[in-house]
Amino acid sequence: MKAKIIAVLIFALLAVLTVVGVAAGEYDPCGHFLRWILPGFNSESLYWFGSDPATSLSIKGSYTAPGRFFLIGQSDVWLTGVDSNNVWGCYTTELTQEQVDGMVEEGNYPECVIVDTEGNFQTYDLTSGAKCTLPEIPTPTPTATPEPTLTVVPTETPTVEPTPIPSRVTLEGGINRDSTDGGWVSAKAGDALNLIALLPIDIVGTARSSVSNDLIHFEIISGSDKVPFVPQGNGTIVAAPRWENGTWYLTVRANSGLAEVVISQIEPSFLPGKTYTVSVYVDGEETKHSWSAKVSNGKTVFFLFLPLILR
Repeated sequence: MKAKIIAVLIFALLAVLTVVGVAAGEYDPCGHFLRWILPGFNSESLYWFGSDPATSLSIKGSYTAPGRFFLIGQSDVWLTGVDSNNVWGCYTTELTQEQVDGMVEEGNYPECVIVDTEGNFQTYDLTSGAKCTLPEIPTPTPTATPEPTLTVVPTETPTVEPTPIPSRVTLEGGINRDSTDGGWVSAKAGDALNLIALLPIDIVGTARSSVSNDLIHFEIISGSDKVPFVPQGNGTIVAAPRWENGTWYLTVRANSGLAEVVISQIEPSFLPGKTYTVSVYVDGEETKHSWSAKVSNGKTVFFLFLPLILR
């Protein structure tokens, strides 16, 4: 019997990377979600859910419900202080008042919360006879087209550069590696670190302001949807963190001038690695302070080509 040799290419990666996520169209628009972001998974413009007692954070502030509540949202909300198993709701493009009445009655909710398109909270005590009224989505006012006008070219005058005003905020922080990996590496505004880490890292952004209770805006390019947090005593998150295209956006009220944000347990990638960036700015200033760190595990992914002999 003739032997046939068939060359088969076997691709073997030296390490296995787990990527969590599916295309937006594959999501179920209903579930036990703690973060409700609009537009929804399938471009929905509205959502509703019922929950046990929890604190709801929006782009404008927060509201703590003392008991079970039913919420209708027209802008982003982040829930804290409640287990996801005790929250259930759906994204939707259409919702009728009859459906709202039926869900409120069936769930026997004592309170109704409405979050409008600006992130403002409206609350209704349903035990006192108030009604959970479905909000109306405001119609945008069309902008009038201005009439063309004669353009007058002004006489050129010498440009006087304004004297720069020192910023009231500074940025520090760094990358926290495991002690067996080399430990803490500090960073300050303007730095561009290049590190190797074999174990998961923490990204730490530390801002200091001359104003004790200043509002400091953070932008952290992490590429990870792991939710950032503020260590106890190092400031207070005043609105729900927003995740968009690999970047976290959040605002922290400083505690005695200090505001610190941490994203923990990020797995280092293969060479050439990933670059993480931390930026901060404050209201009334155009200056944005940033530092970056390029981190890899120092390893290269390659392929093995092995012959397979079949008879």
